[in-house]
Amino acid sequence: MPPSVRFGKEEIIRAALDVVREEGIAQLSARNVADKMGASTAPIYSSFPSMEELIKAVYFAASERMIEYMSHPWTGAPFLNMGIGMTLLARDEPNLYKMLNFEIPPFEYNMHEEEERYLALMAHDPLFSAMPRGYMKPLLQKMTIVTHGLASFVCTGQIRKVTVRWVAEWLEEVGGAVIADTFRRAGLEIPEDQPGIVPEILSDTPPRQSR
Repeated sequence: MPPSVRFGKEEIIRAALDVVREEGIAQLSARNVADKMGASTAPIYSSFPSMEELIKAVYFAASERMIEYMSHPWTGAPFLNMGIGMTLLARDEPNLYKMLNFEIPPFEYNMHEEEERYLALMAHDPLFSAMPRGYMKPLLQKMTIVTHGLASFVCTGQIRKVTVRWVAEWLEEVGGAVIADTFRRAGLEIPEDQPGIVPEILSDTPPRQSR
């Protein structure tokens, strides 16, 4: 008799993430995940006491995929890359984007942590090296709303033929005024080459998935 195949939590989460990616969150069930792995449902019930726990794990895995896209060096401007990444995840992984933003409520204890991670990504941009954190947070919130609006149209197919350059130019045009106003409110001089000039596109290839 051949040895039985053991599946750990990571394998189950990857399979569950693939189910959502391919078929949507409505099709996430123990049976569909088991079929994806070519196994019975026993390993799933052994690793996750409830479907809610599995959904939570998949949510966090999708959040990590979002971070991978937002931190990817699409251009040399880290803050712009965040918006590009969010929009391109909606293009490339629409079912993951829908799950994160439309279909299940965010897990409360994760919201503050996510915002802190976004602020940390933003702080890597030299553009904001002199800006007090008290101005960065409202700017992040405003641009998140703007970018989610764009990404939602991309996710639902209402905007097609989305490229890195197109997203970069759109976000620079719309976000440039918001960034300039934030600098003015902070009493800072905005660098002459920012915003309004789209930096060189360094990558148009999605980041490799870490899990």
